[in-house]
Amino acid sequence: MTNKARTYLTRIKAATNVYDLQSVEIAFKQDSSLTWEDIDKLCRASDDKRYAFRNHAETLQIKEVLFRRTKAEMDAYHDMSRQPEHWSAEEIEKQRIRFCAVWQVIEEAELVEEYEAWKEANPNA
Repeated sequence: MTNKARTYLTRIKAATNVYDLQSVEIAFKQDSSLTWEDIDKLCRASDDKRYAFRNHAETLQIKEVLFRRTKAEMDAYHDMSRQPEHWSAEEIEKQRIRFCAVWQVIEEAELVEEYEAWKEANPNA
């Protein structure tokens, strides 16, 4: 790999968003001094970086869904527990089980601290 290709590779790795990545891709694809082998390696590195961006965004969306569901189940359980005269013991227990199920996912994914931080940042979620 030439020094120029290494420079492009460094820029690909340093890209913080898809738009930065696209500008590097345009630059190295228009650079006629690069060999086909270098361009191939840079294209693969660029594809890997794009995948990382997409995967990160999808992971954030999944966490958001999980955190919202956990909060909703916890709020429902707390509401039912505070007003047991409106709910049967069986209904309250079913809600507790629903909350425990989503909480277990949070614990197994080791997201407890992240969930607590999300809860503080999103009090009205």
